[in-house]
Amino acid sequence: MMLLTKDKPKVVITYIEAGMGHAMSATAVSEALHLNYGEQLTIVDAKICHLSDNQTLVKFEKNLVRSTKAYSKGRLAASLQYGLLRILGGRLARWCLYNLVWGRPKRAMIKEFRRLDPDVIIATHFAVADFAATYRDRYKPTCKVITYNPDYNTLAFWGHRDDLFIVNNAVAYRHCLERKFPMARVREVPFVIRQCLKDCHLTKAEARSKHGLPADKFTICLVDGAYGAAKLKTYTDELLKIDRPVTLLVGACKNTALYEHYQQLVGRVPAQITLVPLAFRMDIYEFYRAADVVITKTGASICLDCLCMNTPMLVNYCAQPIEEFNRDLFLNEYQIGEWLPDAVACRERIEQFIDNPALLTPYVEHTQRFDKHNDGGRQVADLIFAKVIEPVVQ
Repeated sequence: MMLLTKDKPKVVITYIEAGMGHAMSATAVSEALHLNYGEQLTIVDAKICHLSDNQTLVKFEKNLVRSTKAYSKGRLAASLQYGLLRILGGRLARWCLYNLVWGRPKRAMIKEFRRLDPDVIIATHFAVADFAATYRDRYKPTCKVITYNPDYNTLAFWGHRDDLFIVNNAVAYRHCLERKFPMARVREVPFVIRQCLKDCHLTKAEARSKHGLPADKFTICLVDGAYGAAKLKTYTDELLKIDRPVTLLVGACKNTALYEHYQQLVGRVPAQITLVPLAFRMDIYEFYRAADVVITKTGASICLDCLCMNTPMLVNYCAQPIEEFNRDLFLNEYQIGEWLPDAVACRERIEQFIDNPALLTPYVEHTQRFDKHNDGGRQVADLIFAKVIEPVVQ
């Protein structure tokens, strides 16, 4: 076993935005590693694609964001991509994607890895995991590549060139078995949860008071991922027809045009409705806590945040197969909400909840069975540290 010296091993945790799930998971892993092994390791939180002097990577991340928005706006883009995946097969599709479509970003990121000279690279995105494995194979065989898969399944976009592949539930682990992953390098842990969620102990009343929201109105939070590009406007406009006292929290997030649109409507909506547009903010989970129900598409971070904040969710859209799986996991396995893909039906269901809030009680109780403090953060930190000090086989 390698002894740790004053020259501490360098662990590079990569952040990438393609939706917020990958970046949020990187944050959770980083927090766990800092908390448990911060003194033994040099931990670098690397937002590689934000480097101003590497425009290839900046453009790469912008294209990922653009693709994510396209998935949310309609099913065609995702259907074409997943259809191609089925036709080519996972291995060939990954090779084409990583070496042809993303060849320039791959070379640019490998250049950054060479500059950083890590002993361990942590990835939460399938492309970064492949780029890191190529860096290891070409330039530094002693470097360990560790992936935390933030998705709740393991689709064919995930390769298995990692030294360690960590999943967060039994179904994702089973998918690794089915796809012939080297199972000696796969580990299952519970969800890894950001510290801010674990530290949030606000009651519903306290959350409303903190953010200046009406204390006694039924409160709905509508959120559509980071980009507000799916069904947010359709559902918000339908809910503005409610004739009962209600607070609508509209999470437009990074959709500036939509945020400004609803800002202009504040004070011009029916008197019984309190309209609160929300731009992108890191404490959005406190508004989930303030709400009686969250209406959302099934992004990985949103689902987990609702579970941790003990707030039921109504799912209105799934942008791609990954989100369909998320919907089934949280609605069928955790039983914390309902599937309502029609805006009118959603408004009618909300009106039933307003008239009889007890209808939401079973969903709230199901969220309370989940212990957000018994998360997988310590396990992930231990697995990473064990891999760091694992002897290198020449």
